[in-house]
Amino acid sequence: MPKPLLVLKHIQWSSVFTRTRLQLAGFALILAVCWWGVALWLLQNDAPIDVWGDQAWVFLKYPTAILEPYKMVGFINMPWAKLFLLPVAILPLSIAV
Repeated sequence: MPKPLLVLKHIQWSSVFTRTRLQLAGFALILAVCWWGVALWLLQNDAPIDVWGDQAWVFLKYPTAILEPYKMVGFINMPWAKLFLLPVAILPLSIAV
């Protein structure tokens, strides 16, 4: 079995980072930045939409639902996804997002 670093040396990076893939990644990044801008604009203008509602209700409730995450209303992710959110769960909402 080859070592992982040796396998990386033999990859043809031109086939991994094709022009189409880079364009799609750039488009996805632009969309993400635009939606964050919309969310920040809604927060500044006191819109009646709760922009960070799902983060407050689902993702930051880690300590209360560590063993049974599916009993939380709105949690549709894999249970192990909560492990990645543990460091964020101890922060206040304004810093966590």
